[in-house]
Amino acid sequence: MMKKKTMSRLSTIAHNIQVLEELKVDNVWAANQVDFDLITTTKGKQIVAYYDVNRMMTVGIRDTRENSWVKTILPSQLVWDSHNFVRLGIDKRGYIHLSGNMHVRPLIYFRSALPYEVSQMTEINSMIGEDEDRVTYPCFFHDKAGDLYFSYRNGSFGDGSTIINKYDIAQERWKRHLSVPLFSKPFKGKHKIAYQKSILGIDGRFHFIWMWRSSPLVETCHQLCYASSINLLDWQNSAGVRVEPPFRPDTDELTVDDVPERSGLHNGRQLIIVDKHNDPVICYVKDDQHGCSQIFAAKPNKDGWHIVQLSSWEFKWEFHGQGDKMSEGIAFNFLGFAHDELIIDYRTPEGEVGQFFLNTEKMELGIKKHELTDLFIPNLYEAGEDESGMYENWRTDNIETLGRDNIYLLRWLSRPKSHGKHAPDVIPNEPIASLNIVKVSIS
Repeated sequence: MMKKKTMSRLSTIAHNIQVLEELKVDNVWAANQVDFDLITTTKGKQIVAYYDVNRMMTVGIRDTRENSWVKTILPSQLVWDSHNFVRLGIDKRGYIHLSGNMHVRPLIYFRSALPYEVSQMTEINSMIGEDEDRVTYPCFFHDKAGDLYFSYRNGSFGDGSTIINKYDIAQERWKRHLSVPLFSKPFKGKHKIAYQKSILGIDGRFHFIWMWRSSPLVETCHQLCYASSINLLDWQNSAGVRVEPPFRPDTDELTVDDVPERSGLHNGRQLIIVDKHNDPVICYVKDDQHGCSQIFAAKPNKDGWHIVQLSSWEFKWEFHGQGDKMSEGIAFNFLGFAHDELIIDYRTPEGEVGQFFLNTEKMELGIKKHELTDLFIPNLYEAGEDESGMYENWRTDNIETLGRDNIYLLRWLSRPKSHGKHAPDVIPNEPIASLNIVKVSIS
């Protein structure tokens, strides 16, 4: 049976978010942080994908009215690399799609033989048959009509292309949706790569943000950008002016904030949400004029973008090399809207926690706390390292959670993330952690 339990991290985020129940899924290998995935469908089916105690890719399903899982172990073993996360998708007919365990490796892709059935997962390892030899960052997502898409990067840093496919449910096959890469390859002879995030608005429009990076070093992040599209074919900037992919660093009309390199931008610290007018609001970290690290927010207006500084800290988050060897630094997340105020939860490197209340109509900070009217949790960030060196990881149901009364989350502990170049000579078999489903009430 699911047991009632209070999780400390969630209980500190907001007073009206409560953990109702918790159910164990399985034990998992936890010597390196690798992200898992979760889908809860409108038909009450819950699907989870993860790596088990032997680092084998595993998919499980249950009915949310029951506590037992049907699981299948797939023929793909995790190597030592936090890039090699696993992602789930589900099409309109209920067929399960799964991809992962890739960092500049050939595409790994499975599809169920029957709807809502994991006991027969077919290993296909191909969608289109082109540009699938050096894959990283797989992502399944849906449009407003429920059609299934798949995006990924093919290539390595500096020569990679972001590719978007669409699943043709009538023909049961994938088709290339965007005929050109979303972002340009090496620009003017220099290595450039875009790190993007996106959200689907209530009106069915996709909103993309990204920043460019010039090297594997995080400190070379620069130039925060934005574009939107109703169909992932026709694109426009924040002023509604048509723009054509592949997007390039010199496309000035896409720039939100022209932050130079080594000025505090971090590709893992950018989030986007849309307000009740379907206008995008972006939050990100960069240095202020004094060189201190701060959280900023941006929203489009008639003159371009209205940018405001939310924090007033007096420290500098120092970047050291690549992302898996840095301190956790500044972490923040959107909790949702309370009337016209966007609630932003944050934590500093010194352990200070709190919330900003941003009036997105006026782009001003408020001072009053309100009950949430809508909840948006794209991903709860890590709660921090404990005395044993373990981190608390959360993964939110990747079906849209906005406006739900109850949502489900995955929770597990792991060591901090580490990339393949830092792999030990012998991969340890321990520690082992419990992977749990957590049911959360936001009423």
